[in-house]
Amino acid sequence: VLERYCWLAAPRRFVARVITPIQNIFSNGTDVVVDYLRALKRRGNLEAEYKALLDQVDDLKDQAMQAGELQRQLLAMADLDDELSRNFNLNGIKANVIGRDTSNYTYTLTIDVGSRQGVENNMAVCIRGALVGITYDVTESRSLVKGIIDRDCKVAGLIESNRDQGTVSGTLSIDGKNNCRMYYLTYTTLPRPGDMVVTSGIGLQLPKGIPIGTVRESTRGLEDNKQFIVIEPIADFDHIEYVIVYRYRPNYAQQAAGPEVQA
Repeated sequence: VLERYCWLAAPRRFVARVITPIQNIFSNGTDVVVDYLRALKRRGNLEAEYKALLDQVDDLKDQAMQAGELQRQLLAMADLDDELSRNFNLNGIKANVIGRDTSNYTYTLTIDVGSRQGVENNMAVCIRGALVGITYDVTESRSLVKGIIDRDCKVAGLIESNRDQGTVSGTLSIDGKNNCRMYYLTYTTLPRPGDMVVTSGIGLQLPKGIPIGTVRESTRGLEDNKQFIVIEPIADFDHIEYVIVYRYRPNYAQQAAGPEVQA
């Protein structure tokens, strides 16, 4: 028996010498594969966590944008409320701009209040501290607003420094900006650049004293019928989202002594 086992010892040693390296290679290969699969899993987890973080960042950006927009709306509403409180006797109402039609010589807004809210044609439309235009084509639920930079808009104006009066309408200046001109002035004194022009309260029964703009230049020295001043409006007509409509309607006996807007 011992001789028989001794005879098998040599093949066993040979098989061991051959198989053991193969087993080691397979074992090492298996470990490499397992490590690779573990790395893939960790990488997959990291990618999932990274994607989740990106989604959270996008959500925070959206929330920040919404918060910023809400803050802008609140500030705009606060400005309008301040305007309304200073001029409570003018029966103002806030409105949203829901439409816009502009070109070089025309400027029309659509607002979301109408006759149902007591709005009529030829009422003053303002932002804080400045005239935007006058209402027209009023329906039950909306009104159109012709801006003071529209060449077809006509508003009676007054130069505060010298009390000269004239008619303000829109124009396109040489530099391409939408401005206003004031015609039919008496020119008792020469207006200076920077002088304030306000509504005079004559004609369309607009409240007196609403700021329109400041004098930019004068053409005094030309023939009487060609004289005018260029007015730079206060309102930023490119960024109007909310306005106030003043529903104040004086009768003609009261008009001269009617309340003035507190700018």
